[in-house]
Amino acid sequence: MDIFNPSCLPDEGFMIFVESTMGQGDPPDSMKGFWKYLLQKHLGAWWLEGLHYAVFGLGDSGYQKYNSMQFPAKKLDQRLLDLGAKQIIEKGLGDDQHPAGF
Repeated sequence: MDIFNPSCLPDEGFMIFVESTMGQGDPPDSMKGFWKYLLQKHLGAWWLEGLHYAVFGLGDSGYQKYNSMQFPAKKLDQRLLDLGAKQIIEKGLGDDQHPAGF
């Protein structure tokens, strides 16, 4: 995400976000600039009204704080909704410990 210009989001039409975590459930460093942009107060509830999206979060229930491992994906999903984007499918939350591997 560090090479994607978030100001282009309204022009994308459709995006799939695969949100990983690191450490104790933190978003990766490459998301810092993207998040900083999305959290600007001047972005209104209509800013992403033309964007359709899906979010899939990556986590591992082997960690004691598994629910916090999924927090970045949940936070991204909510922020996109707050900015007017349309969710095309319920967010997915992957678990590395799942028998099928997802």
